[in-house]
Amino acid sequence: MHKSGDLLRQDRCLYKVMESVQPWWGHCSLVFWYTMSAGNNYHNKIIRIRVNKALEKKEAQFAEEHKNDTDQQLIFYLHQQALLIHHTPRKREITGWRYISERFGGWDRAIIRSGLKPSTAEDPISECDLIKEETALQEKLYKDHKIQKKNRAEVRRIKQARQKEAEAQWRREHGKLEK
Repeated sequence: MHKSGDLLRQDRCLYKVMESVQPWWGHCSLVFWYTMSAGNNYHNKIIRIRVNKALEKKEAQFAEEHKNDTDQQLIFYLHQQALLIHHTPRKREITGWRYISERFGGWDRAIIRSGLKPSTAEDPISECDLIKEETALQEKLYKDHKIQKKNRAEVRRIKQARQKEAEAQWRREHGKLEK
């Protein structure tokens, strides 16, 4: 039996075992992680989309920068990343995992070829440092974007008010124009 707080993978979805069963969940003891814990609102969807796009861009940039690297250079990169995160990297845990997988014919082959100990842990992808860091960055960028958008709207509103006031002042001074 699973304890409260355990994270489970099933059918390519991440679930979290909850302490108590809430009435709107019915009799389920599992809750879809993104829907219930992070909320199913527009903001969280936007952040997830921004994170995914940013990580895809980083993957493409890595592939472009390392396309001429030898296998040994990529293995050295894997070793550097393993030292940095203190364990054998798992898929999606480091930038460049797609390109490395492609070059070596799969992630497991790349790990074996590098001489690193294959990982048996299945940590949830939402918990890895790469995702956490990118999410924090995208949260900040999105917040800044919203503030800038709000400021632009406020500036526009002020300009329109000033323009209306100037027009009203001109009409008072010159009288209404006759057609």
